[in-house]
Amino acid sequence: MVARIVEIGLAENLGVSRTSVREVLRLLTSECLVSFMPNRGYVVISYFSEDVTQIYSCRAWLESEAVRLVTLNSVAGDMRRRLESLVKKAHEGFADRSSAEAVRERFLINNNEFLERLHAGCSNVPLLKMIKMTTNIPIGIRNYFSFSDNEMKQSHIAHMNILKAVFGG
Repeated sequence: MVARIVEIGLAENLGVSRTSVREVLRLLTSECLVSFMPNRGYVVISYFSEDVTQIYSCRAWLESEAVRLVTLNSVAGDMRRRLESLVKKAHEGFADRSSAEAVRERFLINNNEFLERLHAGCSNVPLLKMIKMTTNIPIGIRNYFSFSDNEMKQSHIAHMNILKAVFGG
Protein backbone atom coordinates (compact mmCIF):
# COMPACT_ATOMS: atom_id res chain seq x y z
CA MET A 1 0.00 0.00 0.00
CA VAL A 2 1.33 3.42 -0.97
CA ALA A 3 0.59 6.28 1.42
CA ARG A 4 0.13 9.39 -0.70
CA ILE A 5 0.80 12.79 0.86
CA VAL A 6 -1.61 15.54 -0.16
CA GLU A 7 0.20 18.87 0.10
CA ILE A 8 -2.91 21.07 0.31
CA GLY A 9 -4.55 18.97 3.01
CA LEU A 10 -1.33 18.75 5.00
CA ALA A 11 -0.79 22.52 4.80
CA GLU A 12 -4.37 23.20 5.92
CA ASN A 13 -4.21 20.69 8.78
CA LEU A 14 -0.93 22.17 10.03
CA GLY A 15 -1.93 25.79 9.41
CA VAL A 16 1.14 26.49 7.28
CA SER A 17 1.75 27.47 3.67
CA ARG A 18 2.11 24.94 0.86
CA THR A 19 5.61 26.34 0.30
CA SER A 20 6.57 25.29 3.83
CA VAL A 21 5.10 21.84 3.26
CA ARG A 22 7.00 21.49 -0.04
CA GLU A 23 10.28 22.43 1.67
CA VAL A 24 9.74 19.82 4.36
CA LEU A 25 8.80 17.22 1.74
CA ARG A 26 12.03 17.96 -0.17
CA LEU A 27 13.98 17.48 3.06
CA LEU A 28 12.16 14.21 3.78
CA THR A 29 12.95 13.11 0.23
CA SER A 30 16.66 13.73 0.82
CA GLU A 31 16.36 11.63 4.01
CA CYS A 32 14.74 8.78 1.99
CA LEU A 33 11.53 8.94 4.00
CA VAL A 34 9.31 10.08 1.14
CA SER A 35 9.61 9.92 -2.62
CA PHE A 36 8.31 12.19 -5.35
CA MET A 37 6.45 10.37 -8.10
CA PRO A 38 5.55 12.32 -11.27
CA ASN A 39 1.79 12.77 -11.71
CA ARG A 40 1.19 11.31 -8.22
CA GLY A 41 3.03 13.64 -5.87
CA TYR A 42 4.83 12.61 -2.72
CA VAL A 43 4.44 9.17 -1.18
CA VAL A 44 5.78 7.63 2.00
CA ILE A 45 8.58 5.14 1.32
CA SER A 46 8.08 1.62 2.64
CA TYR A 47 11.11 -0.47 3.49
CA PHE A 48 11.06 -4.25 3.29
CA SER A 49 13.56 -6.78 4.58
CA GLU A 50 15.24 -7.03 1.14
CA ASP A 51 15.71 -3.24 1.10
CA VAL A 52 17.32 -3.32 4.53
CA THR A 53 19.59 -6.20 3.50
CA GLN A 54 20.72 -4.25 0.44
CA ILE A 55 21.31 -1.07 2.47
CA TYR A 56 23.45 -2.93 5.00
CA SER A 57 25.36 -4.67 2.20
CA CYS A 58 26.25 -1.27 0.72
CA ARG A 59 27.12 0.07 4.14
CA ALA A 60 29.51 -2.82 4.84
CA TRP A 61 31.34 -2.23 1.54
CA LEU A 62 31.56 1.54 2.06
CA GLU A 63 32.79 1.23 5.64
CA SER A 64 35.39 -1.34 4.60
CA GLU A 65 36.69 1.07 1.98
CA ALA A 66 36.86 3.87 4.55
CA VAL A 67 38.93 1.70 6.90
CA ARG A 68 41.21 0.70 4.01
CA LEU A 69 41.82 4.39 3.27
CA VAL A 70 42.46 5.10 6.96
CA THR A 71 45.27 2.54 6.90
CA LEU A 72 46.81 4.28 3.88
CA ASN A 73 46.50 7.76 5.39
CA SER A 74 48.82 7.14 8.35
CA VAL A 75 46.35 8.80 10.71
CA ALA A 76 47.51 10.77 13.72
CA GLY A 77 48.27 9.36 17.15
CA ASP A 78 45.50 11.50 18.64
CA MET A 79 42.95 9.58 16.60
CA ARG A 80 44.44 6.30 17.78
CA ARG A 81 44.26 7.39 21.42
CA ARG A 82 40.63 8.49 21.05
CA LEU A 83 39.61 5.22 19.39
CA GLU A 84 41.46 3.21 22.04
CA SER A 85 39.65 5.25 24.70
CA LEU A 86 36.30 4.42 23.13
CA VAL A 87 37.16 0.71 23.01
CA LYS A 88 38.20 0.86 26.67
CA LYS A 89 34.99 2.69 27.57
CA ALA A 90 32.91 0.03 25.78
CA HIS A 91 34.86 -2.73 27.56
CA GLU A 92 34.15 -1.11 30.92
CA GLY A 93 30.50 -0.76 29.96
CA PHE A 94 30.16 -4.52 29.60
CA ALA A 95 31.35 -4.92 33.20
CA ASP A 96 28.71 -2.47 34.42
CA ARG A 97 25.88 -4.08 36.33
CA SER A 98 23.24 -1.64 35.06
CA SER A 99 20.19 -2.90 33.25
CA ALA A 100 20.82 -4.65 29.95
CA GLU A 101 18.97 -1.83 28.19
CA ALA A 102 21.21 0.84 29.76
CA VAL A 103 24.34 -1.11 28.77
CA ARG A 104 23.00 -1.51 25.22
CA GLU A 105 22.12 2.18 24.92
CA ARG A 106 25.57 3.31 26.08
CA PHE A 107 27.25 0.78 23.80
CA LEU A 108 25.32 2.00 20.76
CA ILE A 109 26.32 5.60 21.44
CA ASN A 110 29.94 4.51 21.90
CA ASN A 111 29.78 2.30 18.79
CA ASN A 112 28.49 5.17 16.65
CA GLU A 113 31.18 7.53 17.91
CA PHE A 114 33.90 4.93 17.27
CA LEU A 115 32.75 4.40 13.68
CA GLU A 116 32.30 8.12 12.95
CA ARG A 117 35.79 8.94 14.22
CA LEU A 118 37.35 6.00 12.41
CA HIS A 119 35.66 6.77 9.11
CA ALA A 120 36.58 10.47 9.36
CA GLY A 121 40.22 9.39 9.08
CA CYS A 122 39.67 8.26 5.49
CA SER A 123 39.61 11.92 4.36
CA ASN A 124 37.28 11.10 1.46
CA VAL A 125 34.29 13.46 1.66
CA PRO A 126 32.14 11.74 -1.02
CA LEU A 127 32.71 8.37 0.66
CA LEU A 128 31.76 9.82 4.05
CA LYS A 129 28.55 11.23 2.54
CA MET A 130 27.67 7.82 1.11
CA ILE A 131 28.32 6.15 4.46
CA LYS A 132 26.07 8.72 6.12
CA MET A 133 23.32 7.94 3.60
CA THR A 134 23.39 4.25 4.52
CA THR A 135 23.75 4.96 8.23
CA ASN A 136 20.90 7.46 8.47
CA ILE A 137 18.19 5.05 7.50
CA PRO A 138 14.82 5.74 9.06
CA ILE A 139 14.62 5.36 12.81
CA GLY A 140 11.92 2.70 12.54
CA ILE A 141 14.28 0.38 10.70
CA ARG A 142 17.16 1.03 13.07
CA ASN A 143 14.94 0.27 16.04
CA TYR A 144 13.60 -2.89 14.43
CA PHE A 145 17.08 -4.37 14.44
CA SER A 146 18.74 -4.28 17.82
CA PHE A 147 22.03 -5.72 18.90
CA SER A 148 21.80 -8.91 20.94
CA ASP A 149 24.26 -9.20 23.81
CA ASN A 150 26.42 -11.49 21.68
CA GLU A 151 26.31 -9.13 18.69
CA MET A 152 27.40 -6.23 20.88
CA LYS A 153 30.36 -8.25 22.14
CA GLN A 154 31.23 -9.28 18.56
CA SER A 155 31.09 -5.65 17.48
CA HIS A 156 33.38 -4.72 20.37
CA ILE A 157 35.84 -7.45 19.35
CA ALA A 158 35.67 -6.18 15.77
CA HIS A 159 36.60 -2.68 16.98
CA MET A 160 39.63 -4.08 18.80
CA ASN A 161 40.65 -6.00 15.68
CA ILE A 162 40.23 -2.90 13.52
CA LEU A 163 42.53 -0.96 15.85
CA LYS A 164 45.17 -3.70 15.59
CA ALA A 165 44.87 -3.82 11.81
CA VAL A 166 44.99 -0.06 11.35
CA PHE A 167 47.56 0.87 13.97
CA GLY A 168 49.39 -2.40 14.56
CA GLY A 169 50.14 -3.96 17.93
